[in-house]
Amino acid sequence: MSSFDAEQMISQYISSTWNAVKALYDKALYGQVLLIIYSAIDTCGLLGASSEVVSASGDSFKKWAKKYLQIGSQVGLNEDDLWAARCGVLHTFTAESDNTRNGKARKIVYYTGDPDTQEIKKVINETQSLGYLPVHYGDLVKAFSKAILKFKPELDALCKSDSAYSSRLGKVLQIYSL
Repeated sequence: MSSFDAEQMISQYISSTWNAVKALYDKALYGQVLLIIYSAIDTCGLLGASSEVVSASGDSFKKWAKKYLQIGSQVGLNEDDLWAARCGVLHTFTAESDNTRNGKARKIVYYTGDPDTQEIKKVINETQSLGYLPVHYGDLVKAFSKAILKFKPELDALCKSDSAYSSRLGKVLQIYSL
């Protein structure tokens, strides 16, 4: 695969993923937004993993999330919490997963609305008092957008420098082949 093909595939994947997230978010289909974001993090985690990795995993997801997703400084959200959230959403469409039930991660409670209003502040405080992590859907969407755009040139460079990356890219994103 030429480097142009790889760049095209990456651009098309990022563009179509972002278009899906934006369309769903604009229609307030927030659960579906989470499905797209968490599965895209899985994909990006695999694409950015060391060249011998052949399958997405919790490890590849967490490494990518830790490196690229800049969300959570306000509430202490970390890659383990995101992985647990991903598992809950993708497997059962809930906030619960094995890791939240066994105490390895905290449950995320997503919310919308203006966080400066009294009503939302109350929701945030109650969520935190229960030991959960409040995350605004909009903040997650913005963080994901920034993360995937930051990842793009790095993935381009990996594909140009090592044919194993461009080969894996072709397998993972084969729907975007030219």
